[in-house]
Amino acid sequence: MVLKRFLQLLGVLALLGVILPLIPAEVWWIRMFDYPHPELTLLTLLAFLLYFLKFNRHSKGDYIFTALLLIGFIWQAAILLPYTSLSSSEVPDSSKGNAQEIKILVANVLQKNNKYGPLLKKLKKADADIVLLTETDSTWTKKIQKAVQASYPYQVENPQDNTYGMLLYSKFKLIKPETIYSVQGKIPSIYSTVELPNGERFKLYCIHPTPPKPEHKRTDSDREKQITLIAKRAKQKELPVLVLGDFNEVAWSSNVQLFKDISGLDDVRVGRGLYSTFDATSFLMRWPLDQIFVSKEFRVKNIEVAKSVHSDHFPFQATLTFEP
Repeated sequence: MVLKRFLQLLGVLALLGVILPLIPAEVWWIRMFDYPHPELTLLTLLAFLLYFLKFNRHSKGDYIFTALLLIGFIWQAAILLPYTSLSSSEVPDSSKGNAQEIKILVANVLQKNNKYGPLLKKLKKADADIVLLTETDSTWTKKIQKAVQASYPYQVENPQDNTYGMLLYSKFKLIKPETIYSVQGKIPSIYSTVELPNGERFKLYCIHPTPPKPEHKRTDSDREKQITLIAKRAKQKELPVLVLGDFNEVAWSSNVQLFKDISGLDDVRVGRGLYSTFDATSFLMRWPLDQIFVSKEFRVKNIEVAKSVHSDHFPFQATLTFEP
């Protein structure tokens, strides 16, 4: 009886993880359940399988509870399915032609991290064309400036001491880059037109909204507004669009799906894998928070999650090709 009660409690927790994210409320303690879908999927499957140890064939309640667990597992698995090789890719693979390559590196450095060496080595090794670094304060900015000064002629630096500093470095020409404080006065986004060596241009948007934590705000409306604003700008599509950043949202969250619906942009992960970038300090709880979205003119040659740089995020790398 004790074991069965424990399994029932396990099942109830798994089902709550299925139900709560369906509630359309921008409240942090609800939205945080968007994150652990991989873990909740395994938990629901485990609860379903183990419940057969104490399953009573003569109990209507056991049949109902088991059916709910099975439905919950199927629902969770369906959410994750697009981020596996079982689904087709939203962004096609690069062609074998001589298309312009664009190497990208996105990294949340973790502001309090004082082990600068690993990231600086990563910057040198990656030799990316576009680098976006978040959670960068003035100390981080000074350290990085020395490493990138010669390699990146185009720079937009917005150091902050509130964990929302943002640095953008590009080997390609940045035309009229802007730092926009669209929602909160101390949380920047970067907008710019990028000109490739062949003269082709695209729009670049960089973003780092707030996470769903009670110390930031009781609700997540600011994050939703910032993400939606970028989506509306991207929808105009006078030029091809590339969006980068630490969204503080998993790829399957309602906010990110809304972003995709409004913007018409595609996720480089879909059909390729989860590529979880957070939490680098946890072995079990890892989710894809750093995002790369593109319009139809881009193709994917390679994406990967790099090794730890002593941040709570792994760097996220991609090599895209521009094939309008």
